[in-house]
Amino acid sequence: MATLTRTRAVSFLQDILGISVPCDTPDGQPRCDLPFLNRIIREFMGKLPFQSVTLIAEDLARRHVPSKSEIVEAMFKQHGGVCHSLNSFMFFLLEGLGYDVTLGHAFVFVEEDEHRDNHIIVFVQSLVTEGDLFLVDVGFGEPSFEAVSLDFETESPLYKHSYLEYKFFKQDGKIIRANGKGDIRLTRGPKPWEVCIGPWRGAYEFRTENIRRFDEFQKFYGHQYTSLDGMLFQRSLRAVMYPNGKALIILHSNMLCENESGDLVKYPLADDETVLKAYLKHFPQFEEEMVKRAVVTWRKQM
Repeated sequence: MATLTRTRAVSFLQDILGISVPCDTPDGQPRCDLPFLNRIIREFMGKLPFQSVTLIAEDLARRHVPSKSEIVEAMFKQHGGVCHSLNSFMFFLLEGLGYDVTLGHAFVFVEEDEHRDNHIIVFVQSLVTEGDLFLVDVGFGEPSFEAVSLDFETESPLYKHSYLEYKFFKQDGKIIRANGKGDIRLTRGPKPWEVCIGPWRGAYEFRTENIRRFDEFQKFYGHQYTSLDGMLFQRSLRAVMYPNGKALIILHSNMLCENESGDLVKYPLADDETVLKAYLKHFPQFEEEMVKRAVVTWRKQM
């Protein structure tokens, strides 16, 4: 049974994302096509942040992999979360609307991680033609405002969203997302563990057959949520959102905003009080006391 009923999924679209739902049939079944999916993705990334605030605000001993109900509650509050919560909820949402979806594992290229499957992604099947395959990823923190067809031969078209250019490559049975202009890593030489494809810098890789049920993912993410040796976001305070398709980022003691030219401009936040005010202004869905706890904990973990 789907985690979200059609009624609850439609409610989220209308009440949280402000989207009207196209329907062509008397039974109220939404029109599950590519244009509607892309609108959902854009509005979702414009209103729900990729963020570590709620995680860091929790005492380490209380941190845990969120359940289905906790993920759903967080999204209806517009709290967002990290990849596990954001992409899991996108799966629940699309499934409830009637899209043919599965969850997949991916590996984000990091210096050292024994847990190779450290990222969740969503696959959508038979979206435009029978048997086709698309990727949806609203949980990576970087802009990705449309479903990406995975039926290319060896190299996808170029995508330009917000400040970032990226594309996908097929190599040795894997698909690699690689970033171009706009990726700050391109201002330095590659690290030994990083994947380079010409001028492109790898972000993550996955296999389309690496799919699992939601409950199968839970055991993989305990380390990521409960150990400071787990994912970076336990120690890195941040929130990223794309209102009207423009990047708005608070990262540590800096705010980065996208200008009209599509470039990120950095604004230093002088002290913790300024950091707090920035969160409360740009992410008013966060309770003040929660942000204060997150800032204090983040400082202790630095």
